[in-house]
Amino acid sequence: MKGLIETLLAICAVWIALSVAVSAKEEVVPVAVKNPSFEESDKADGWNCPTNGEVVEESPAQGKRCAKLVVGSEKERGVYITQRVPVTPGARYRAGAMIRSEDVKHAKVIGMESVGAKLIVEWADKDGKWLTSGAYSKEPGFGTRGWTRHHCDKLLAPEKAGFAIIFLALRGTGAAWFDDVQIVEVRRHIVMLYTPDGAEIRDNRPRFEWQEELDAEAFEIEVSTAPDFPDGQTIFKTQTDTPSYAAADPLKPGKYFWRVRMVPGLWLKPWSFTQTAPVDADTTGPEIVPLAQSLTDQSDALRVRIVDPSVVSPDTIRTSGIEGKMFHVEHRGDAAEIRAEGGWPRGAHLLKIEAADKLGNRSSKEFWIAVAPAPPKKLTWEWQRGIFDGEKHIFPIGIYQVKEEDYARVKQAGFDMVHQYTWEGSQDDVKAREYLDGVHAAGLTAFVGFDRGGWSKKGLVQMNYTHIANRIAALRDHPGLLAWYLFDEPDLAHQYVPPRNLKAWYRFIKALDPYHPIIVTLACKDSITRYGKGCYDVYWTMAYRDTDYITDLIERHQEELGPGAPHLVILHSYDREQRQKMEAGEPVDDAAFEPNLALFRANAYMALAHNSSGICWWWYGDGRKRFLSVGDVPAAWGWLSSVVAEIQQLIPMLTAEGKVLPVTVTCDPADAKVRAWAKKTDSGITVIAVSADAKREVKVVIACDAFPKEAQVPVKFENRRVGVADGKMTDLFKPIEAHVYEIR
Repeated sequence: MKGLIETLLAICAVWIALSVAVSAKEEVVPVAVKNPSFEESDKADGWNCPTNGEVVEESPAQGKRCAKLVVGSEKERGVYITQRVPVTPGARYRAGAMIRSEDVKHAKVIGMESVGAKLIVEWADKDGKWLTSGAYSKEPGFGTRGWTRHHCDKLLAPEKAGFAIIFLALRGTGAAWFDDVQIVEVRRHIVMLYTPDGAEIRDNRPRFEWQEELDAEAFEIEVSTAPDFPDGQTIFKTQTDTPSYAAADPLKPGKYFWRVRMVPGLWLKPWSFTQTAPVDADTTGPEIVPLAQSLTDQSDALRVRIVDPSVVSPDTIRTSGIEGKMFHVEHRGDAAEIRAEGGWPRGAHLLKIEAADKLGNRSSKEFWIAVAPAPPKKLTWEWQRGIFDGEKHIFPIGIYQVKEEDYARVKQAGFDMVHQYTWEGSQDDVKAREYLDGVHAAGLTAFVGFDRGGWSKKGLVQMNYTHIANRIAALRDHPGLLAWYLFDEPDLAHQYVPPRNLKAWYRFIKALDPYHPIIVTLACKDSITRYGKGCYDVYWTMAYRDTDYITDLIERHQEELGPGAPHLVILHSYDREQRQKMEAGEPVDDAAFEPNLALFRANAYMALAHNSSGICWWWYGDGRKRFLSVGDVPAAWGWLSSVVAEIQQLIPMLTAEGKVLPVTVTCDPADAKVRAWAKKTDSGITVIAVSADAKREVKVVIACDAFPKEAQVPVKFENRRVGVADGKMTDLFKPIEAHVYEIR
């Protein structure tokens, strides 16, 4: 009983602490963690604790006891104290724990990246099986530190989640203590705006509006003739992606009740209104729809569809939105052409169009237009041959985070596409255009992002249409712009963008710029399926580990994307292991840099063997500030440059018209993971084959109906030949080795 009372008191304390400074529309509900402060006994009751963990009375953060983990070497397996806590799919949570550490150092325990002493929250399904990753606390995890509150905020339980898994982690050597573990559900309730509560309206197709919730998956609205919404009295109940909804069918005169919620979420007290218009009356103003939002010449006409069953009055059509500008409107049938006197000024403009029908019903529509020249060529990202510019195909080879002083080095190595994260945190479009000037002058192209809003709090996450429209109008005609980088990992909790908003951004960008492709990357398992189509033109797979891992990842992503969907593989060019040493303040070793030449080469060719429509590496470097990367280590830069040089020699074949051929691969040992790809062009057949096996030599037989019956085939880059007998090619593969065969 004492333990139960202490648990309840701890939960109440957590609830009070986490309720401070939340908005009025938030309801913080504590989630019961068993033995959250380890006070119930000298055992870790309720927790899964390894043999190197214990409950101790060693200066706890509160009470008498806390938990302790000691990891003495990289061989130690016990690096977590864990507990599974039931959660609701789609619900939002916050978690916290007190942690202190002593002499915690970088060490690659359990084969994973070293993060030191951390709070980690991940997700399990309803059967308790691990489902997907979640979040790591951002507070420092290495060294000797006193009691510090670690946080995992903005936790969103996945659709299939049944449990949150709390990890009190020590991924490194040293000692760590844990206390006062907490998790709360954060319930946010919709703020209703219109139709006002108790209002009397003469509108049989009323519009309902409520406050936007930026990370809501969807909204659900219900209208009924009774305040308790009983079965049989619902007029309509529907989901919508926008914070407003207009009744699809006219309502009879009478009193109605309406309510709205986030999905999933809780209903609040409904509002009521009384509708007085006859059901057959036309009470709705004209429908106003822009037919194009991209203008390339100042004299262009803006075409808008304006239609109403009671006929639009042409003299009521009004346009506004550009200070000091007058507009001329020509209305024919259902279409209006609008011109700006003296021409449209270059830039992005938020226009407002108003119109009324013959009965006096008025309506208005606000929308953005972009006035800017078209780029030299329209670019389309295709499935197998890269980017088509209307004349030729381009197979992009890119690398992230390249500064101006490194353009020449990157260009000389064979790269043609670069990126800087500057523009994901800046709204300075003058500087962004200067950046593209430098990129273009160096003979390169760039993919450019938008301010995500992490620092500014007024970027993409916050649905800042003004910034996006301005950036498009400022940059879209620049010959150095290759593609828009819509969002990098929108499924992560700290910068979460729900699918509905990402799709809305995609539609918005395509409306203002129909000339450039749009890129998206996602971080979490099953995100491709959850986000679905309609938020990118080309999906980029982040494949940052060994060849075996990236093979499985690429194939899973391809299955989720579906046949014929363009994709590009991003490979890692930084030392994942030594990044943790840098975070821990420990010295790094350039001579031990990985990926080495073999891994660079195998990963690149594995991407090609899976129809990657280009290749990009993450990242060039930041001068050893956060990462030890390829641009910092001359030997590593030489390895990557040699791989890029080989790919450059293959680009004429990769972009040529031809047919990808079906092949079969047989291995000895039979369980070895070898992938092969073949393409037939006018020059012959090229075969790319890669072994993902990191430890064994593999004998490989590749068969294809298009192979000659007998031949001696040159192996490109290797000054040797292999034999084809009875339409089958046999070769030996060393660990993580790739071969390219050219059958002429």
